[in-house]
Amino acid sequence: MCARNQAINAVSKVVGQSDYRAWAGACTWLNGVYWVNVKKWCGKTAQIENLYDIGRIPVAPISKEIESNLIFPLLRGRDINRWEGRPSAYQVVPQNPETRTGYTEDWFETNLPKTLEYFRTFESLLLQRSGYRKYLEGEPFYSIYNVGEYTFAPYKVVWPWISTDLVCCVISTTDIGKPIIPEHNASFVALENLEEAHYFCAALNSCPARFVAIASSVGGGGGIASPRVLERIRIPSFQMSNTVHKELARLSDACHKKVAAGISVADLEEQIDELASELWKLSDTEMKAIRESLEILNPPHRRGSRNAGNIREEDDA
Repeated sequence: MCARNQAINAVSKVVGQSDYRAWAGACTWLNGVYWVNVKKWCGKTAQIENLYDIGRIPVAPISKEIESNLIFPLLRGRDINRWEGRPSAYQVVPQNPETRTGYTEDWFETNLPKTLEYFRTFESLLLQRSGYRKYLEGEPFYSIYNVGEYTFAPYKVVWPWISTDLVCCVISTTDIGKPIIPEHNASFVALENLEEAHYFCAALNSCPARFVAIASSVGGGGGIASPRVLERIRIPSFQMSNTVHKELARLSDACHKKVAAGISVADLEEQIDELASELWKLSDTEMKAIRESLEILNPPHRRGSRNAGNIREEDDA
């Protein structure tokens, strides 16, 4: 870690393995096929247009009606702000979350023939994907990576991987009743309970957690927040009987609501930091040292009004 000695000594109470596991978002290696805009919902089908100009590999623009079953809201890294995540498009997810492989072509023929026809338009390109050849060869040609039951959890705490700061928010299902699917440039924790999600979000957005992530990163590329960041930030499991945990959850919920309404949350974030000092049993002196070091490592001019440091994004990993 790189910071003032006093801050490093203080933050030893925060460093450690989290009780939570983080995952990477869905990886397609050819986003222009899987990422789409929905022009019109038509009951059991939807009229889509692929985002053909996304990523490094050009694909043909297609406008087509397919079944709506496997179309989910897409959350890109650039869609994430602190206390707010707004999906910017949709993603077709042809993966069976239980087996973690693509649904078979026979299954598609029986259940979603229009979706299969759409993928067959791009079959030759999909078979050439570098990640497909390395990890998925022999599986259905449209299979993608990093999709499991956790991907469809009702609540997720998400943060952009490629960032100079930890920037977290809670997401859930959308108004169409489907869970939001993070892309590969986002890390997330999957949860079943909304209050627990808000507790975890508040803890990860706090000064001590952000300090550990930034001070222990190698810098350079800006990717400080991979799923492995939770191997360094000791966030204990949520306990319903713990008043600090419950108050952190309440404050995170309040932050999300205020940000959605365009209201400053500076006062609430100060309260979160005070509770974080209780969570990790930090003294006032230790907390002050962490704050001062964080200001040096991540000065205000680096934070930006959106994504608090989300600096770039590769569309096709």
